[in-house]
Amino acid sequence: MNSIITKVDECKNIGHNLSYFNEREILLDCRGDLEISPTSNWGFRCMVLSSTHDIHGNWDRIIRKKVVVKDRAWICSGAILYNCVIGEGAIVGVGAVVRNITVPPYCAVMGNPAQIIERFINGKWNREINGNNISGSESEAGLRLEREI
Repeated sequence: MNSIITKVDECKNIGHNLSYFNEREILLDCRGDLEISPTSNWGFRCMVLSSTHDIHGNWDRIIRKKVVVKDRAWICSGAILYNCVIGEGAIVGVGAVVRNITVPPYCAVMGNPAQIIERFINGKWNREINGNNISGSESEAGLRLEREI
């Protein structure tokens, strides 16, 4: 099975060639803006959605959104990305749904909706519970995903 690419002629800035995404059966919606780093890593059967319908007005109207995946980010299998920024070195866990947020650099997110579960600090991954760093680093405690308006 190949990737499903909507508006393939409009697919620019996707970092890898299309065969990279085809091998992984990744859905790329190119109707909105995509910026995917060539140093990003992808699992299988991910979805990158960059548009939606206007549910508050004209259902036929398409609203375009932006998805950015920065250098050395890892997008694990089954992840769904919509209207988001994945920071440098960040990890999106298997099956995570990342929408309307910015994932900070060197953080790992999981779940639906995606939440930070670990941060890479001083050369090691530190686990978080409810936004609190449980490795004892007070300077990093309490940081949350940045909500985009």
